[in-house]
Amino acid sequence: MRIHKLWFLVCLVFLACGPQWQPDPGPTQPDRQTEVIEAPMSTTYAGSNTFPTAVTIPSDGDTKPAASVNVAFEGLADRTQWLAARVNGNNKFLMTVNSSSGGDPVVTESFVYNTVGTTWTKSAVVLVDIPSCLIGDVLLAKLHVGSTVDGVGSFSFRMRLTNDFGGTNVDADMSGSRGAMQTDSGTSEMFPFGSMGEGIVTVDGAARVVLEIRLSTIAPGTQLDLYSGIYLEVERFRA
Repeated sequence: MRIHKLWFLVCLVFLACGPQWQPDPGPTQPDRQTEVIEAPMSTTYAGSNTFPTAVTIPSDGDTKPAASVNVAFEGLADRTQWLAARVNGNNKFLMTVNSSSGGDPVVTESFVYNTVGTTWTKSAVVLVDIPSCLIGDVLLAKLHVGSTVDGVGSFSFRMRLTNDFGGTNVDADMSGSRGAMQTDSGTSEMFPFGSMGEGIVTVDGAARVVLEIRLSTIAPGTQLDLYSGIYLEVERFRA
């Protein structure tokens, strides 16, 4: 019995004074330094004035870099830019000459006959300038003007489109805009007249739509007067 107690005491002393057990920490790991990875900077894309007929979209098997989705985004941005250019290109341009409030119409411009009427004369008043036109733009013009003719004879009128006004100045008739008026007495006669026409821009740049007059079969010195109450409207449609 004493031997058992003595052995028990020896074991307690060994456990108390012996090496303490600690779990195995495993293999030593080398020190690691924190690595800073800088993300690439985003870029901007303004879009192009084109309309892609199809847009490539990513699929499940694609990798995940920006290039896998940029094509689709850029295609949609191009379409947006294309649509914006057309919407911004549809505008209305207007010129008017009115009488003073409550007053009678007054002469705004005169065309004097000197030679046999084969020459067209551009108006210096009845005109509209349309900025930043593109090839293919459609211009629709509507005109109303009051006039008088002193003498016997006739006059013709038309709307004229000048492409690249101030540059190459390429002139063209506006389809459907020509007309003529005939007098039947030797007295001054009032001739309100109107015109409508269509022109298609053939040169990029500013365009001008202007009234042209041609006097014919009238005695020299006879004149055509344009009176206030003039209205010229030009609408631009971008195809």
